[in-house]
Amino acid sequence: MTTALSHEPSRVDAPISDFDPYAEDVLDNPYPHYEVLRELGPIVHLQRYGVYAIARHAEIDAVLRDHVTFCSSAGVGLANFHTEEPWRKPSLILEADPPMHGRTRKVVAGLLAPASINKLRPTFEREAELLIDRILEKGRFDAVPDLCAAYPLKVFGDAVGVPAGGRQHLLPYGDMVFNGFGPINERFKTRLAAAQESIAWIGEVCKRENLTPDGFGAQLYRAADDGDLAPEEAPMLVRTLLWQAWTPPRSRCATPSFRSPATQTNGRSCTPIPPWPGRRWRRCCASRAPSIPSTARPRRMSISAGSRCLGSRRSASSSARPIETRAAGSVPTSSM
Repeated sequence: MTTALSHEPSRVDAPISDFDPYAEDVLDNPYPHYEVLRELGPIVHLQRYGVYAIARHAEIDAVLRDHVTFCSSAGVGLANFHTEEPWRKPSLILEADPPMHGRTRKVVAGLLAPASINKLRPTFEREAELLIDRILEKGRFDAVPDLCAAYPLKVFGDAVGVPAGGRQHLLPYGDMVFNGFGPINERFKTRLAAAQESIAWIGEVCKRENLTPDGFGAQLYRAADDGDLAPEEAPMLVRTLLWQAWTPPRSRCATPSFRSPATQTNGRSCTPIPPWPGRRWRRCCASRAPSIPSTARPRRMSISAGSRCLGSRRSASSSARPIETRAAGSVPTSSM
């Protein structure tokens, strides 16, 4: 069976919702909202932003695997980099399509391959022990700054090779980038204004002369020397490593009022990506119009090339399979 592709708009029955995925209460606890979206159907139109949302695992998996119909190069936030001037340079990894995506991803994947990461294990374990010793000596400590932020700032900063002084700038920088994937609202403007010094610091530490000779950053520059990257791509990829490490979804490992992205870097329960990464329809595929449950209230809509499709991997991961729970100390029958 073949599927005909067309630049003409596709017609789909999609429920309309006024849900705002970037609202404060949603960022604090998105999972009840995800469940509602999944119940509405495979695709929902978010009228507030004029975009489509998918929240089920099967549809999100299909979109992420289909680079012919969907593209990431237009940006994975609300902005369309193909039709408007981006406020920042697109990510060479997250916001790139094949074949460029494969070229840069291959270099970064080599750095983060198990063989490379395993070499860091002794250092990470030693630094963890030293940190715990210091915390125990204090007697009382604040889990967020003293543990959840301090540990990754040390070990990941060392792994990339950025200078030890000024690493606190990674926190407001990551917070600003994370919020930049949503609407240009007051929240983002506040983060951007607060991060100006951090942006300048990031620009300096990503330069070759300011990186340690054996870190991930220096290895990216050597990849450029070998011709695997363009010279201007090396500092951009160093920056990408830093912001992707410090922009996880806003979940908390401690006090509910804490807003810093650092809280999920160790013991992470969610992937370090924007909560609603988007792709755009490169072209429309009429035969792929999804069906909607009869309980939803659909509206016949056109999907044209360039329309934004937002998908939540956090929602997808929570819907992929049921989570088995057992009382403490119980043993599954299959293991006896």
